[in-house]
Amino acid sequence: MSAWGGFPRAVTYPVQPGTVEEMVDLVRSPQVDSLIARGMGRSYGDASICPEGATLLTGRCNGVISFDAGTGVLHCQAGMTIREIVERFLPLGWFPAFTPGTKHVTVGGAIACDVHGKNHRRDGSLSAFIEGFTLALPSGQRIWCSRGSESDLFWATVGGMGLTGVICDARIALRRVQTAYLVERRARTGSLDEMLATLHEHACRSTYSMAWLDLLSPDRRGERGVVFAGDHAGLEDLPAARRRAPLETGSQLQLDLPLSCLSFLMNRTTLRLFNQLVLAAGAAGSVPHLVDCESFFFKLDCLKGWNRIYGPRGFVQYQCVFPEESSGRAIRRLLKLIREHDQVVSLATLKLLGEQSGLISFPLKGYTIMLDFPFNARLLPFLDLLDQLVTAYGGRVNLSKDSRLGPEAFRAMYPLYPRWLAVKQKVDPGNKLSSALSRRLLMHQL
Repeated sequence: MSAWGGFPRAVTYPVQPGTVEEMVDLVRSPQVDSLIARGMGRSYGDASICPEGATLLTGRCNGVISFDAGTGVLHCQAGMTIREIVERFLPLGWFPAFTPGTKHVTVGGAIACDVHGKNHRRDGSLSAFIEGFTLALPSGQRIWCSRGSESDLFWATVGGMGLTGVICDARIALRRVQTAYLVERRARTGSLDEMLATLHEHACRSTYSMAWLDLLSPDRRGERGVVFAGDHAGLEDLPAARRRAPLETGSQLQLDLPLSCLSFLMNRTTLRLFNQLVLAAGAAGSVPHLVDCESFFFKLDCLKGWNRIYGPRGFVQYQCVFPEESSGRAIRRLLKLIREHDQVVSLATLKLLGEQSGLISFPLKGYTIMLDFPFNARLLPFLDLLDQLVTAYGGRVNLSKDSRLGPEAFRAMYPLYPRWLAVKQKVDPGNKLSSALSRRLLMHQL
């Protein structure tokens, strides 16, 4: 089994309980030595695989327990996905306030990774919208965790990569919307300084913002790009024809192509052509325009199994964040290293993040850059160099995207790890909850 990046792979024993009770029984069963929960498997690294142990597939535990139509608070089982939330509650005028780049993510997995979206600088990560959740422990206990009850366990679980317990259900607050559309603005930029300044401007005045970088420009500057920003559209923003059904957009077009046979497209020539098209779209989209929520938030979901385009070797997504005061210098140095080592980046994006929430949550106040690297023989040693750069500038790597970080670098990047470990050892003294990630990073010891 592997996660979305296809690297690495490990032998594991998948188990799919049909009910929450069956899931709880598996967590406390003495016949199960080690396990980790797995939702849709959309984390990019090895956080949702338990080598030689049980990988608990939670997708069938996806029911709605209750919904308050007045406040938008949804109480659901942890296997419910963002896609299911959107399909069921957007027609009622409610939308998830946390929006990662794919809708194929479970609520439990989103909590375990403390996912963030294009609105993190303004609104925070998923944890800002969680009222609480039920956690199943290896001891057999089921504990309700919130900011006011079992708060230490709450903040260790949010972003805790599933290692403090298995999430059974959660209460989360949805966002009220008038329409299923957003007003999007685009701005083409020609330098890194211009991009960072433009992104900061949009993050301050728009709900959602992110930037796309062209790292394959012929002059090798690696600084051209497009900044995207958006806000939920009101009824007054829609043309008259759409106001009759403002919460309907139709289903997203799904293309199921033989993508594994198209890995030859992952080369500099075709990627440069793609980048030219994005840059052209950025220049053409400077006037505010309407886009549906699927197109704005979940662009890649229209390509079913798009990860297969990287072929059998897969790819590595490297995401890091730098403190705001050093972000410009650090990102410029990072881009220089990519050019010096002649690494191909198939996709690169930037976002502006706010404060950290969970004890080992990824975000910190600054700029985050996300890079997709097709796997090659020189990649892993190169990423070790990036780790050194990130550590030197006081940044960190996103654990939900990671598949090769070392324990020493992890501890340098996450200074609150000892506090997290104290909670982990209290609720799981036998280290039953483990994954390929936790074993690689030695997350059962100081």
